[in-house]
Amino acid sequence: MGELFSDLIRISDEEPLKNHELIYGSRYRQILRAKKCLVVLPDVENEIHQMRQLVERFKDILNNGSLVVVSSDFKHMLMEVDKLIELSPLQDSKGTLIICHSSRFHVHEAYVDHLHETFSFYGLDVHLLSVEKVLSDSDGVRNAKVILCISSNTSSIEDFEKMLSDPVFHSTEIIYILYGPQGMSKSTSKSCFKIEVNSENSEFNKTEFKTMVNKVVETFSKGDEKTNQEVIEFPVGLEQRVDVIKSRILVDMQERDTSPQCFGIWGMGGAGKTTIARSIYNGMHMHFDKSHFCSNTRADFVKKGVVDMQKDIVRGMLGKLNNETEMDWEKKWKAAIKGINALIVLDDVDSEQHLEALHHPLCSSLGPKSVLIMTSRDRQVLLECTQPKNIFPIQGFDNRKHSERLFYWHAFLKAEPPEHLLQVSSRIIDACQGLPLSLKVMGAHLYGHNDESYWNESLLWLQQNETDIFKQLRISLNGLEPKQMEAFLDICCFLIGEEEGTACSVLQGCYGLGRTYLEVLTNRCLISIAEHESVGDFRQPTRIIEVHDHIRDMGTCIVQEEKRDRAWDEVTAENILKDEKARSTLRGLSISSDFSFPKEATKCGSLPNLKILVVKQVYGRQWIRGEGIWAAMFPTKNFLEKVRCEELRWLKWRHAPFQDVPDGICPKSLRVLDLVFSKIRRVPMQIGSLTNLQRLDLANCFELKRFDSRIGKLKDLRYLNFERCRHVELLKEEIDGLQSLELLSLHNCKSLRTLTSLATTLRTLHLKRCESLESLKASLPNLRDLTLIACEKLKEVDCEGCGSLEYLLLDGCKKLESLQMPSLPNLRMLKLKWCFGLKEVDCGGCGSLEHLELCGCSGLERLQMPSLPNLRKLKLEWCFGLKEVDCGGCGSLEHLEIIGSHIFESVELKSLQMPSLPNLRHLELKGCSGLKEVDCGGCGSLEYLLLDGCKKLESLQMPSLPNLRMLVLEWCDGLKEVDCGGLPSLQDLNVCFCRSLKSISVLPRSLETLWVKECNELQVLDGLDTLTNLKDVNIEGCRHIRRSLPAI
Repeated sequence: MGELFSDLIRISDEEPLKNHELIYGSRYRQILRAKKCLVVLPDVENEIHQMRQLVERFKDILNNGSLVVVSSDFKHMLMEVDKLIELSPLQDSKGTLIICHSSRFHVHEAYVDHLHETFSFYGLDVHLLSVEKVLSDSDGVRNAKVILCISSNTSSIEDFEKMLSDPVFHSTEIIYILYGPQGMSKSTSKSCFKIEVNSENSEFNKTEFKTMVNKVVETFSKGDEKTNQEVIEFPVGLEQRVDVIKSRILVDMQERDTSPQCFGIWGMGGAGKTTIARSIYNGMHMHFDKSHFCSNTRADFVKKGVVDMQKDIVRGMLGKLNNETEMDWEKKWKAAIKGINALIVLDDVDSEQHLEALHHPLCSSLGPKSVLIMTSRDRQVLLECTQPKNIFPIQGFDNRKHSERLFYWHAFLKAEPPEHLLQVSSRIIDACQGLPLSLKVMGAHLYGHNDESYWNESLLWLQQNETDIFKQLRISLNGLEPKQMEAFLDICCFLIGEEEGTACSVLQGCYGLGRTYLEVLTNRCLISIAEHESVGDFRQPTRIIEVHDHIRDMGTCIVQEEKRDRAWDEVTAENILKDEKARSTLRGLSISSDFSFPKEATKCGSLPNLKILVVKQVYGRQWIRGEGIWAAMFPTKNFLEKVRCEELRWLKWRHAPFQDVPDGICPKSLRVLDLVFSKIRRVPMQIGSLTNLQRLDLANCFELKRFDSRIGKLKDLRYLNFERCRHVELLKEEIDGLQSLELLSLHNCKSLRTLTSLATTLRTLHLKRCESLESLKASLPNLRDLTLIACEKLKEVDCEGCGSLEYLLLDGCKKLESLQMPSLPNLRMLKLKWCFGLKEVDCGGCGSLEHLELCGCSGLERLQMPSLPNLRKLKLEWCFGLKEVDCGGCGSLEHLEIIGSHIFESVELKSLQMPSLPNLRHLELKGCSGLKEVDCGGCGSLEYLLLDGCKKLESLQMPSLPNLRMLVLEWCDGLKEVDCGGLPSLQDLNVCFCRSLKSISVLPRSLETLWVKECNELQVLDGLDTLTNLKDVNIEGCRHIRRSLPAI
């Protein structure tokens, strides 16, 4: 507050005053009361007590027509202000998806329903319309963002293109689906996907379908990171169930708004609870202040603990989390979310502990219009927190058609079965009793088998085990080879939640094949591999192994009852380690660091068959000084320090407290070594002899200093992560020897000057604070992610040999002068930050570029983009030397920002070329003080336009912007006229501090909010008396305007 008042008073001839003198001193309070002040407080956070104090203080001190503008994501934070303006969320106007077909008689009903269900899952507003309906209902299609045209034997692409030639469709994304065996009769510039359905000679193309769905969802989800992006297969019967639950939630929200509402989704595993909850979340989250979907609550509760899960919720809602300690965390996390109206989903809740740790604090803290949705197998748990009428049972499919659809898609990749398998298919569907998981797994098991006798045998198995879900599912293991079966059991016991790359290396080390086995198990629906948001600085999504609970439990049950060679929890571990014979056959062991080994195991000198060892570090025990760290961790002596595991393939011990890795658990056979966040000070001296090592992850080992130079001999090493290992230095010669690397992340390698001969297999390269690095010039044909941060001496980056590059980030490379990108056909994202010496950026060879961001590149004067047909977002921030920007080749551009500061240093931009940007929806120009003209004539899809601090702007051309909804003009001192005649959809107009503005003409009737302030020369507001939709008007500081105001 002291700094704020000091800025307002602007005392220059006196000594700086202390904060309390400025705030409470009577003289300065009088000065402030006499001043007419404008105070803008953007993005106020969730601190209601401070907000109240702030408003009271402003009302007490400021006077004389002063104005305070406060913005916040949280409506409850602004209830103390005098005037509240609500801006509609962008998602509310994101448009509809139309699926257009000529005749449903020529397109299989199952396929049309599959399209509709799939896109409804993502929360899209989907409409099925015939060609005739599209042509006759111009108002209905005006808001269409995407039209999917199904071209079958009765409707060609030529027919659709004639139909869609009307100007009303010019801003709509058109995508063609070639249905059935028909070929493409005419080439088209639009996206086109060939997906054959129910053809005798072909199957449903899942890969092509996923690509098409991703394209549609990405089009709708710009600025909506909360919507789940993963493509789900065959969401049969989903929409009907979701609509019932959503309608109940909406009714309760309208009738009861005094406290958060809680709803439960209850059913056995495999019934589809999570998918239903995710679909509801996708369709409703944009209607709340904040939202978060908490997946796998039961598993994460054990894996992460209460505090980390609470932090995940805060981070998921607010997008950030301060570095809070666990001291007083209970109060802090409740305060952080206090009063926020949020949608929260807690998936897979099964105990009162979960309710006490998550549900109860959320209900007592969130705003009254919040909604909590929980999924659970235990109805009693749900009854603890909601009424029976708000619990929705999910008991498999009631509709026979839904069961048939799901089974047929998985068993045949077709909408119907062949004639000779029709009857046995029907009986198998009956035996699955409508359970989606059983239908899915059985279909995948039978896929590819055309022999009716094989189907009858499978049916007999199901009928004999109709009451035992495990035995039903176990038929899916029939036909697995012995090694594939062992790989499946390893995954069930140890590899769920691990990265695909880790699983591949572990399985390859154990059985000779990794990726192949994962593919086999995925095709049988025994496992899935889901893309998750990457952790840390890696931008490519992380692929994680997932297994349904039922299938996981089936796997562990097989181990427990038959194998007894894997221990995934401490009860199992204790039982096996007591038995000498079982110890000798033990293949995998997962324990906590304070596990008490049984006495029978203390004399064990080796675990000869152990291939997997996972240790979970436990905190809170007091170390026993004198006996050493191992005595404290293992009361039954230093077992793991002495035991030898010669066949070990995977060692994972994160946060390990030791300084040296015991030799016995670091054998030559090791494939994966994961010691993230460990206290280790030196890499094992025998590292050079680990010739089979494929993955070495030592990220965040802050005390790591010494490194065996023989690391360069690890010819098979694929993953090397030294992120934030500040004291580790690798020599160029050592790096050059790693010729199988796929990921390399180094931090603070001061001796590196050049890199020219990196492994051609490299896919991810991250270098930070390599302060001597001057040049990066290497042919890396497989590189996809390149990040260089704070490499202050770097002068040259040559990407000529990096044809597969998708992500490029250069940050703080102050001396970089040249960036060579002659041909990067796959580059999708380019970010250049604080590269002061960079004078030129040539993106001519980056035809796939979608996101371009330049920040603090003060030496850059011109940005030429002659041909970037796929660029969707362009952000230029604090590039103060920038004089010219040419967007002529960016026909797909949707979001454009050029940001400087009209108060401090502005951008020198004098020319902005936008001849034709038909897809541009967001245009923001701030602090472009040299810009004289802005021509939006080629921006027919523009929805949001902001010009702030463009002091020399004289001309603003807006001849026809039919979709513009918000126009903001501030501090445009040279602007004399604003013509709104071409803005029929304008809803919000905000014009402030445009000192030379004389006329605002042809105000449209659609206008709902009009703010005009401190436009001293404004004389004409044309059309003010016709604004029948106007809800909020504020005109002040415009002393010449009275003549054009209508009589009251």
